[in-house]
Amino acid sequence: MTQKEDEIEAFSGQFYWTLKADFTDFTASYYPSEDSIRIADEKTAKQKEAMLAGKSGHVVSLETVERIEQPPLAYDLTELQRDANNLLDFSAKETLDTLQSLYEQHKIVTYPRTDSRYITSDIVATLEKRLQALDTTPFGSLANSYRSQGYRVDQERFVQDLKVSDHHAIIPTEQRVDLGRLNARERALWELIVLRFLEVLSPDYTYRTTTLVAEVGKSRFKTRLTLPVAQGWRDVARVIGKRSAQPSLTDEEEASPFLLSLKEGDTLTIASVKLRRLTTPAPARYTEATLLSAMEHAGRFVEDAKLKKQLGGGIGTPATRADIIEKLIQNHYVERQGKELVPTPKGRELIRLAPEELRSPELTGLWEQRLGAIADGKEDNHRFLEDIKNHAMKLVDEVVRSSEVFSPRFSDAKQCPFCKGPMMKVVDDIGQNHFLCQRLSCSYEEMEIKKRVMVPGKEKPAKVVVKAKSVPTNGTKKRVVLKKATVKKPAIQSFSLPDDQGPKFTWETVIEVVRPSKLVSRGPRREEHQDRGGWRPPVQSRHIVEDIPSSGGSFADFLKASEERKKRDKKKK
Repeated sequence: MTQKEDEIEAFSGQFYWTLKADFTDFTASYYPSEDSIRIADEKTAKQKEAMLAGKSGHVVSLETVERIEQPPLAYDLTELQRDANNLLDFSAKETLDTLQSLYEQHKIVTYPRTDSRYITSDIVATLEKRLQALDTTPFGSLANSYRSQGYRVDQERFVQDLKVSDHHAIIPTEQRVDLGRLNARERALWELIVLRFLEVLSPDYTYRTTTLVAEVGKSRFKTRLTLPVAQGWRDVARVIGKRSAQPSLTDEEEASPFLLSLKEGDTLTIASVKLRRLTTPAPARYTEATLLSAMEHAGRFVEDAKLKKQLGGGIGTPATRADIIEKLIQNHYVERQGKELVPTPKGRELIRLAPEELRSPELTGLWEQRLGAIADGKEDNHRFLEDIKNHAMKLVDEVVRSSEVFSPRFSDAKQCPFCKGPMMKVVDDIGQNHFLCQRLSCSYEEMEIKKRVMVPGKEKPAKVVVKAKSVPTNGTKKRVVLKKATVKKPAIQSFSLPDDQGPKFTWETVIEVVRPSKLVSRGPRREEHQDRGGWRPPVQSRHIVEDIPSSGGSFADFLKASEERKKRDKKKK
């Protein structure tokens, strides 16, 4: 993945041009070379465009070939993880966990952790009951027609006793299916398995391809028309109303059936020419689907023929590859961006510092070669283990002697409040930002959370009405008493307060400690915290915000509050 990222950064796209001629009844692409439609030079492309408009030519060749496409093989775990990632957006781990549930709890699919796409001959007799178990599902109608009219059992491709080691391909069981017990993820994955199972039992897909080659002057044009003859297994998805995982062979731009009425030597005239400027695409990042393929076929990345053969099983096993990917993500060496897997600065820095042989699958191939020799009795296992230990010590010494420093560069880094090192930003599954200190001696982690805080409003002073009251006395003088009259509040007409009177809130970002710094747990040196008042407790992060601010109080205040709380509790009882 880091190598792919290096290729993307070093990539500089180039423009190229394509020409498509409109022959009124069909269109055809200009081929400057035998197998390419790309014109590298803009000047040449524009000259060709001006020269071809309105010119006439003839049909050089018109060839029709009928071909067949056999059904795909049944699923093993890796192939199912690839298709579930492409079609359902499942991660490899999600596919394995959901598949395990279908196997253990519902018992409607066979053993999931398999690397085989074949079945053994003893399973053939159970196929009809497996079809019968689909009666009450959307696949029931097609499954019943297979039972009554017959279905394909490919003894040369699908039934292979020698190609099944511990477990056969993933197929439905004979257990009757109750779709009401499945959640959405389980049902989607189960439907993918059943669809492939029915495709395997279906006839070949037959199609006819007509290729036309025309020449206008010295310029060659080609177009192709593909028409199905018998849909066969490709009709299963259409009948069920589902989408097949297998890509279609049909061209993106359908050619006109008018090609079938032409013959060699017919005259053609270009009505118009369309010139397009395109850019060479950058290397694509790995998705989980493509990464699983790369892990399965790791021998492609090794030049040595013997080691390539030893890596025939790839890196990891079908059961462990999902966990390998998840571990890389959990340790923040890789992150998901949509469907793409992108190495983080931390992961790229680790690969930069790692010894060369640890970055290549060749070492795995070498160990597999020696393990094979041990299995054949040609090598002693104790010697192999001793070599592994010595080699590990050699690699560690090499890293220790290196003058390189682990210093990943983060575009949105934050400084650790404890060790002053860089903190990597990580977004969790619910979209919250985490910041992780990259120094193992510290490992401090904090999280940004949104908190609702009430905004104190300005209360209007209460209206006071003062009335003068005369009080008679025995003398000639009068004594006036001022009395405050209480203003009655109007009855509440609604359960909600008006917008200008109700409480107002705002959102603040506060910092919550997820993992304290190891430097605090170890206890800092006392001299670092000496002050005029003596030793202070270990310093806390300046980012930490108290959830409930305290206004303090005396000991008597706390006792009084406690007594009042007890009285309220007694009244409730």
